[in-house]
Amino acid sequence: MKFLQLLLSRFIHSVGVNGRTWLFTEKGVKMARSNVKGRSERQERARERQTVANKRTPEEQLRRLDKMFGEGQGATKERAKLAKRIAERNEVKKKDDKESTGGEK
Repeated sequence: MKFLQLLLSRFIHSVGVNGRTWLFTEKGVKMARSNVKGRSERQERARERQTVANKRTPEEQLRRLDKMFGEGQGATKERAKLAKRIAERNEVKKKDDKESTGGEK
């Protein structure tokens, strides 16, 4: 491989293969950043999706997962995180209710 890199670096500076551009330099072979615009667009869309997802309650997110994968199916780790958030929120509600009623309930 080292010989091939050396040979190609002497004669060819970049080669397009399978839609990617490979740069051959004295330091080695690396993939060129040819799709920076596409990457930034994907990142922007991901930020938009994340903003929408952050507005959902854990219960809404669970209903969405049930609709996507079937009830209780798929996204096991995400379901566990959501269940933990719901339980924590319920504990805080119970604690607040006890404090507001003077501990009687």
